[in-house]
Amino acid sequence: MKKVIKFFKFLLFSIGALIIIVCILFGYMDRSVDDLKSTYAQPPSAFVLMNGMNVHYRDEGNPLDSLPIVLIHGTGSSLHTFDVWAATLKNKNG
Repeated sequence: MKKVIKFFKFLLFSIGALIIIVCILFGYMDRSVDDLKSTYAQPPSAFVLMNGMNVHYRDEGNPLDSLPIVLIHGTGSSLHTFDVWAATLKNKNG
């Protein structure tokens, strides 16, 4: 019985230590909006105010093209998800 209790104490200690290590290694500090914009909102990025929120978007490609393609990312993603797609689509010849 003592071995079982000793094992559970060790297991509980190990889990606690692991949680602390993960928090230290993967914790983060919030970054300012200006810092984020300077890093991720390089041209052709733009912002539009919608319902009190700044919405980040990019309008790329040939402005004379009559067939626009709109790429909308999901909640856990960003417009940078489509960087490769945008580059590929811009380089396509008619």
